[in-house]
Amino acid sequence: LSVSASDKGTGKKQDITITGASTLPKDEVDQMVQEAERFAKDDKEKRDAIDTKNQADSVVYQTEKQLKELGEKIPGEVKEKVEAKLQELKDKIASGSTQEIKDTMAALNQEVMQ
Repeated sequence: LSVSASDKGTGKKQDITITGASTLPKDEVDQMVQEAERFAKDDKEKRDAIDTKNQADSVVYQTEKQLKELGEKIPGEVKEKVEAKLQELKDKIASGSTQEIKDTMAALNQEVMQ
């Protein structure tokens, strides 16, 4: 990159040239690309885990709200099954893997739909 400037008042002229001496070697660039790809996979897994946990928290809240609102209208046996699955989901949110949370959430939804 070359830049020239001149002072119109004095007529003095200055030139500067910047060269690309700070380029990285190809092997370093390749290593950086590989690291970025590896971290992208990790980031996707973390994002999925967070999204799943947030969705499960929402399901817990909505289910508890429905149980409270419907109260005595729900048969006792059904209510017990839903509450058991609800507690299982809460436990999985606290300590389970993303897949366990998804599976338990699906089981709770299945129980609620019956």
